[in-house]
Amino acid sequence: MDSKLQGLPTIENDKIKFVRRYRLDNNKIIFDTELFVKDENKVFKNQVALLPVRKDRVLELLKKAGFEDIIYYSSFNKKKYNEDKLPLVFEVR
Repeated sequence: MDSKLQGLPTIENDKIKFVRRYRLDNNKIIFDTELFVKDENKVFKNQVALLPVRKDRVLELLKKAGFEDIIYYSSFNKKKYNEDKLPLVFEVR
């Protein structure tokens, strides 16, 4: 929410085009997607309301649930956490 991310990069190849966008609506993030199936000339649209949860709140809930070994990263490749980078990835035990 702080970075006002408008969407994710479009995925496209010779068969499909997948467009992903975000927009704010009150306290929710609306995630809109469009999947274009090129050889069938079809478009599939979807919309999901996401509830944004900040890192500190997730940490609080994980600890309350009994997890003690909690690590967080700024990528699925376990890059060191940077509050200005997405995604936020947790590893818990």
